Amino acid sequence: MKIRMLHPAVGEFAFPIDPGGEVVLGRRGADVEITWDRRISRRHARVWADGSRLFYEDLGSRNGSFIGCDRLQGTVELNPGMSVLLGETALLVPDSMERPDVTDLDQTYEAPAADLGIPEPPVSTQDLQPNLLTADLGVPRALGRTDDMPPEGAARKSPEAFVEEVQRRYPRIVGDRLAQVELNHREDLRQLWVHDISKGGVFVETSEPPPTGTRLEVRLQTPDGTLSLHGSVVHVVDQASAKRFNMPSGVGLQFVDLNGDKRSAIQEYVDGLRRQLSSELDAPPGLSDEEFEALVLVARKFMTAAESDELYRALDIETSASTPVIEKRVSGLHDDLKKALQSAPPPQKARLDAAQGVLKRVGRLLTNPQSRLEYDFRHGHVRAKERLAAAHAGTGPSLEILRRTWNRVSHERVDQAALLTRRAFAARQAKRWDDAIQYAKQALTLNPFFEELEKTLEAWELASKAELTPPSYARRPSNRTKNAKKQGGRASL
Repeated sequence: MKIRMLHPAVGEFAFPIDPGGEVVLGRRGADVEITWDRRISRRHARVWADGSRLFYEDLGSRNGSFIGCDRLQGTVELNPGMSVLLGETALLVPDSMERPDVTDLDQTYEAPAADLGIPEPPVSTQDLQPNLLTADLGVPRALGRTDDMPPEGAARKSPEAFVEEVQRRYPRIVGDRLAQVELNHREDLRQLWVHDISKGGVFVETSEPPPTGTRLEVRLQTPDGTLSLHGSVVHVVDQASAKRFNMPSGVGLQFVDLNGDKRSAIQEYVDGLRRQLSSELDAPPGLSDEEFEALVLVARKFMTAAESDELYRALDIETSASTPVIEKRVSGLHDDLKKALQSAPPPQKARLDAAQGVLKRVGRLLTNPQSRLEYDFRHGHVRAKERLAAAHAGTGPSLEILRRTWNRVSHERVDQAALLTRRAFAARQAKRWDDAIQYAKQALTLNPFFEELEKTLEAWELASKAELTPPSYARRPSNRTKNAKKQGGRASL
């Protein structure tokens, strides 16, 4: 037999119990650890089976156990369809009206802090940027740094595969005084830019390092263009040193032509403000007064909406716009502001510069999945059904991330939903179907990602209709009716 457990912030799980078996429920050290519920005692209750019969006993918990509105005293036999509330968690005994497809409870499961109702610090755009290091110029980064490690939950790589993946970020010498690196994504160049190039140099991997003073060309190849930099070898890591310090052999370059134009080209590209990587900053043609005023008006509307924290209106896009659409819009708006800057007098130039800075921050926020999700939830762009469908299809944030983010952003609503869920199960226990359904719908309004309650609500609505619909039977004709039909038949003859 499987016993179901339901909690608004965590979802639905189940644990098995064998005939003659006993299970202790509690926060720590119990057979089933309910770590996500702060109202659960260390040893809260026990459940045991005697043949096909199931029994429940509260072990003197501080917050008690309830069936409906009645606090349990002593031992209670649980019948199919009954529910017990312990803390904010509902324990359900399945019956024919309930769903059997419930994932078994991992007894080592521990809910994240946000699922326990503990607020987490808000995510800021600064938290989303790579850490700047003060490494020596051109020295290769250590292979064991934490920001190179795979994210939690990702498949473990072998040490060889991990080292190969990290080393692939370094340019390699491929010809006579030519080094290149192929970067598949914008983020790859961002990492190389932040940790190496922006400091004025880069480490180039080679098994035969050239001597100090050698000039090399470094080509940065991306799907959106190629940029060339030139540098001079300032130090050498030979094979013996590389083996001793567990790093690749190669040379450290100091760039000699990393001027303002090239710096701007790389910075704007990695920030998503430019769609192409190029160092050629062509001077735009002169603007007419009408064109200039039109661009200034665009910048003014953008700043007005951005200052009101209406970022989608600022970019003039839909709230459901995809990341590529946002990137394209940010890039286009950046180009418009740059054109206006070329013709702007000093007072307006300062305002246009400020608009570019705001645009840069808006682009970073809305193109980062987690920061955008928090922004959407805080500003009412929930789209729960759409996000749930994407989570199940694997095309959007997972259900766990949606719940954790919603709990962090709407902590008070989740608490209210938990209270309404308790009332719903109490009403369902008393078979007050209308009240149970009403409370459950209110809870789902406050916590739209409590998907398990929505499925349970469907079962309750079916149960309610089954009780309200009287059985229909085929009416058998009486003898009087039969005789009347016979007489009528003779008369018609």
